[in-house]
Amino acid sequence: PQTPNPKPQTPEFQGSINRDKGAKTMEMKRWVLGIDEAGRGPVLGPMVYAGFIWPENFEQAPSVAETNLNDSKKLSEKDREDLLVIFEKLKSEGEVDFETISISPEVISHHMLSEEKKSLNLLSEEAAYQLVRKFLAKGFNLTTVIIDTVGDENIYHSRISKEFSQTKLKFIVEPRADGTHKVVSAASVVAKVSRDRALRTWVFEEHIDGKDRYWNVGYPDEECNRWLVRNCHRVMGMPSLVRYSWKNAEDVINENMPKIKWSPYEHMVDDEDTLIQLRKTKNQFSLPKELLCKKLRQELMISDEIDLF
Repeated sequence: PQTPNPKPQTPEFQGSINRDKGAKTMEMKRWVLGIDEAGRGPVLGPMVYAGFIWPENFEQAPSVAETNLNDSKKLSEKDREDLLVIFEKLKSEGEVDFETISISPEVISHHMLSEEKKSLNLLSEEAAYQLVRKFLAKGFNLTTVIIDTVGDENIYHSRISKEFSQTKLKFIVEPRADGTHKVVSAASVVAKVSRDRALRTWVFEEHIDGKDRYWNVGYPDEECNRWLVRNCHRVMGMPSLVRYSWKNAEDVINENMPKIKWSPYEHMVDDEDTLIQLRKTKNQFSLPKELLCKKLRQELMISDEIDLF
């Protein structure tokens, strides 16, 4: 009997990538990079960006196709953790790679509250640029970059294309790409698990109860707001885990900290160079530490026995 014609199949990833073969392997394969974030909305903790890279059509490989890989928001915590175990094994075998960039709450607050503000969207785009450069620097023959957009996808696409105009990279910028492109789904899982672990293991620099972690993953709801109130110091404010630029953090500060009306400070400064510098910056917190402490004590009537810094 005649052998039937083979059934047409979708393109399938064949074999694995062995890093031991060196950079030549990475240069011969065509790689696709997915980028997504976790922690954009919470008032607590970092925003984590992840880049996940695999060869073209690798989503057809059994190691991926047989999993429940999806947008991380649609997966349980256990499912996400289990998937990361699979990803780490694939990474150790050289079949995939991934990287993360963590943007701390202090950096977010600094940029969003400074005179020259930098929006969360712009911080996100810069993180994506860094991830693309990381994989190019590793020697991958990167051909396509797929990004879950922040803001207007057309503006984002225009900016990132211009940033990498000297390359032949193809950029796909879409809303909800973490649900339509598996490589972006993988990035979303890595980002989400990384951020959740960062919150669980956060080491407080401040002298507060480190066991009090009843904050519901940091989203600004009633439970999280109660945590903010419990951990708002009357003088020094809240821990560095908090994004001060968030509205509910600002509300807690206004409701629980005394109002300070800064009086003229020039009479407190004897050094002429310091006085000139202060007049240039017009910034009360440019005061030397000992003078700032003195001023805080005067304004709030705080005892000299209390250590402010």
